[in-house]
Amino acid sequence: MEQNAANFISLFNEIDKYLDKLLQTEKFLPYNEKLKQVTEWEFSISHYVNKNQAKLKYFGELRNHIAHGQQLQGQYYSVPTYRAVDELRKAKEQILSPMPAIDLFKKEVHTCKTTDLLQNILIEMRNRNNSHLPVYDNTGLFVGVLTESVISNWLSTKWAKGPVNMNTTRVGDLDLTQGNDEYVFIPKNKSIYEVESLFEKKVMWDKPLGVAYITEKGESREKIEGIVTVLDLPKIAKYDFIA
Repeated sequence: MEQNAANFISLFNEIDKYLDKLLQTEKFLPYNEKLKQVTEWEFSISHYVNKNQAKLKYFGELRNHIAHGQQLQGQYYSVPTYRAVDELRKAKEQILSPMPAIDLFKKEVHTCKTTDLLQNILIEMRNRNNSHLPVYDNTGLFVGVLTESVISNWLSTKWAKGPVNMNTTRVGDLDLTQGNDEYVFIPKNKSIYEVESLFEKKVMWDKPLGVAYITEKGESREKIEGIVTVLDLPKIAKYDFIA
């Protein structure tokens, strides 16, 4: 069990030193203050540290008990369990090397063109259970996203003026700018915790995010390599060290 104590101290020190590096501080800061400062900035692990702050602080207290006992008598009086060591190891992995969004959410993303018939695309969206479809013009330039709100707004406007002919309506006939706040583009190296935080902040701003498209640098002109929706967020939970 004493090996557990040694392993725990080693893991904790790795986290502690990494926080120093992240905060770029040369002066001494208490461990809890480091956690606090990390949550106040936009680091890749800020959201992770914030939601797990209570347990990370507890690990700090446990580290003090272990280290102080060893310093007083040259032996360990407080010894962490195997589970404590395992959870600290997982925490270290997430803090030092948080998983990039692309690693968890890489998938083929279906798109359409402005020249596609709307009725055909609506059938495709229904069959694929897709509520957000990226739209490109014939030159391959991204022009917007076809969303449920874009479609419903267009229909309500058209129906107010008379019958709607779905056989001749093209995707490009709709105002695709209406759903701009429902999607974002993010770089593939953004951490899964940054993505989780992004969705949560949008809800707080009363502008819920429908989808985040993953590209190389987070630019709309780049090929979409993955996608994250609200329904995908629970996938992040299994990478959290809290059981």
